[in-house]
Amino acid sequence: MHNTKNNIVMAFCLVILVCLFLTNVSYSMDWPTLVKNAKARHQEFLNDVKDMELVQEMTVYGEGGANKSDVKMYKKGDKSRIEANMQMGQASEMPPGMANMQIIVIDDGVDTWMISSFAGKTKVSPEEKIEQRNDWDWWRLVTGKATITGSEQVDKRDCFVVKTTPSDEFPFNKLWVDKSTYFMVKGEAKDDGGKETMIIFKDFRKVKGKWEMPYYNEAYHDGKLFMTFKITSANINKGLSDELFDPDKVKVKGSNMMDMMKKMMEQSQE
Repeated sequence: MHNTKNNIVMAFCLVILVCLFLTNVSYSMDWPTLVKNAKARHQEFLNDVKDMELVQEMTVYGEGGANKSDVKMYKKGDKSRIEANMQMGQASEMPPGMANMQIIVIDDGVDTWMISSFAGKTKVSPEEKIEQRNDWDWWRLVTGKATITGSEQVDKRDCFVVKTTPSDEFPFNKLWVDKSTYFMVKGEAKDDGGKETMIIFKDFRKVKGKWEMPYYNEAYHDGKLFMTFKITSANINKGLSDELFDPDKVKVKGSNMMDMMKKMMEQSQE
């Protein structure tokens, strides 16, 4: 179940950045045609939206309560950057007084890097890099068989229902895809024990011209809410600097390994 949740989180964090819209869609759609049209519309989106900055609030719900983190996402061409400010002080095992930790993931168009004050700068493996970059186009991760099986409404949006073969990169076995936009509105996955994980994208708003994106997203496991994302601001075509995507120019905030060890030693001596 842990791997399924991690894969859901990866898809959940990054799929919200893909805005795909198309009008006059035939209701006799098949999977190859859906993918063809989605690719074309996504390319139109990329031609119109040169860069974007999203500010979000991520909340993870667990036995200890709600743990909130601030997340920023940047996109410019084939480059991306994700900044997460982790509120470490909320974790019961953390020493009192520990500062929050910032984690930054940068794809500079060639390599992917993970940077934090705690662990320093590490290069992401080629396998993980491919997985991250493909997540911008959710349909590309459907590597197994996919079939449109019917139509349903999700949050008042008319959707195609698609059955898929799950994989490590895209764990969903069932998708709901908006008929007029090709945005993935809902996804369901099952772990080895048969328990269901579900994500839903809601509150679609215009961000530029006809382009929209979901401002609120929920994830459930076994019927229980375990994570939400809420966009608090979205900025399009603001002329993001290329320096944002240079891992050598990143400065991260928060405690490092030595700070944490020192705090833990002080706590043990009290």
